[in-house]
Amino acid sequence: MVESNTNNPIPNVNIEVNGGSYATTDLSGNFRIEGRKGDELTIKHKDFETVYYTIQSNERIKVEVQPSEEDIQYSKKKYSRTSPELFKSLIDSAETYLKKDAKIKDVTAETSFSTETYIAAPTQTFGGKEDVVLKKELNKSGRQEVADTAKNVYAQRNSGLILPEYRLPTEAEWEYAASALVGNREYNIYKGQKKYPWSGQYTRSGDRQYRGDQLANFKQGKGDYGGIAGWSDDGADITNKVKSYPPNDFGLYDMAGNVAEWVGDVYRATVDDEANDFNYFRGNVYMKNKIGEDGTVEIVTTDNIAYDTLSNGKIAARNFPGQIAQVPVDENETYLRTQFSTSDNKNYRDGDRASTRRFDFGSSEDEDDPSKKDQFRMYESPKHTISVDSLGEMTKKHDKSNARTSLIDDNVRVYKGGSWRDRAYWLDPASRRYFPQDMATDYIGFRNAMSKVGPKSNKKTPRGNPKN
Repeated sequence: MVESNTNNPIPNVNIEVNGGSYATTDLSGNFRIEGRKGDELTIKHKDFETVYYTIQSNERIKVEVQPSEEDIQYSKKKYSRTSPELFKSLIDSAETYLKKDAKIKDVTAETSFSTETYIAAPTQTFGGKEDVVLKKELNKSGRQEVADTAKNVYAQRNSGLILPEYRLPTEAEWEYAASALVGNREYNIYKGQKKYPWSGQYTRSGDRQYRGDQLANFKQGKGDYGGIAGWSDDGADITNKVKSYPPNDFGLYDMAGNVAEWVGDVYRATVDDEANDFNYFRGNVYMKNKIGEDGTVEIVTTDNIAYDTLSNGKIAARNFPGQIAQVPVDENETYLRTQFSTSDNKNYRDGDRASTRRFDFGSSEDEDDPSKKDQFRMYESPKHTISVDSLGEMTKKHDKSNARTSLIDDNVRVYKGGSWRDRAYWLDPASRRYFPQDMATDYIGFRNAMSKVGPKSNKKTPRGNPKN
């Protein structure tokens, strides 16, 4: 195994024969393995894509790895003399729109940065401080100060400087990312199934160098959170640091074990893919920007900030100062819409009045009666109450009714992936559980996702991971 452009040997390359016996190249790039004519060699290494080769004869095999044109061009650009100047010009362009380190040094309780506020009302960002939110334009002589009447002086979404907001992934997105079936793909066919985020049906590694090692941090038996010390130990009794275990075929770490992960979906026992089978998601609450009396968007300040009381009695700000105030959409936005008719769609077709067995399509008289509202609940979950008396004291009252038969409501979210305290069953990406969204635990974490703008990658490869 050598590099084609330098002829340098490549050590630590794994070579398998028909997925069975395998060898590893030494420091000289050499390997020896038994095979027959017609057997397929699978050659893997972290620095190049998987190579497949069919043995033609008993002659010596020499594999040369050549970098792609993209890598060559990137390498040339990276080490070219002009790249520092080009990079500095990009940095200068980004810093022009916002004072350097403003998000850290200029933030106060009244003037914090919000991307949506900057896009919708840049003059009100950071409390309207013009020494922080800069107005500049690009002309032939470079960037310079401009008059108040000039246009296009603030960064736009198409400027390449503003990223989409971070969010929790949907359950469908998380499961797709965890399964990473691309590793089982050959052209347009998935070869076999995956039980876990890694290949194979077991929780131990089959690679020669790491054979027998656990591939995740999980509970191996009753009272056994680590395994047999010195051999079967997964390396941690409780949570372990990230990247302690191999990634899946998408290059994502810890998609099973260590900590389970929140997803954005409100829990229901079944997935209503008849309503939507494209990136299915339950939990949509449609909001719109609040417009003030002056006809512009209303910015949250310390004077008009609103707070919500969570189900566990804790107080949380609905929006932070500097953000745009949000209100639910009304009939002006939902009239004749085919996608939704109300703002809150968390219980659509599974929990709303139309989905209950007591719903009478021809009459809504009883349904509008507040005293009978409880009769039309699909899920008989507890209704704990929190109230504040005239002295400002908070009273919490548990629902002790014997009529409650479920814990499912619109405030429980799905979590997936298994954790350090779960058995191997929960490492399956398809497994799902739920937990109240207002509560925290020592075994549920989260990771962020971002909505990609633009087309999917169309760089195709016969096998293995797709090109970026």
